[in-house]
Amino acid sequence: MSTPREVKQGSQTQGIDETVTYSVDFTNWTASPASPSVIVKDVSVGGTDVTTIVMPSGSPSVSGAVVTLPPLKLLTIHHRYRVETKIVMGTDLCECFFWVDAEL
Repeated sequence: MSTPREVKQGSQTQGIDETVTYSVDFTNWTASPASPSVIVKDVSVGGTDVTTIVMPSGSPSVSGAVVTLPPLKLLTIHHRYRVETKIVMGTDLCECFFWVDAEL
């Protein structure tokens, strides 16, 4: 089920041997997102924060209204991940998310 904070593309599928760099376009929210951060949760094991395992290096960067996330990798087969991106808009902290399903 989609919520207003879920990105349009919703669920992504990624192979367990792949490394993918995702970007989130905040144009509909703001022209200049600030202070981006990302957390990756493995919802297959109760929503455990696995950011340091599956995004072990780098930090989000901003170019215009687009936030580019660090590479996502080292996924576990048949697990579902919730990738949460937070930004600051003025004085508000806002978050969106998308799903990544790991396959062979």
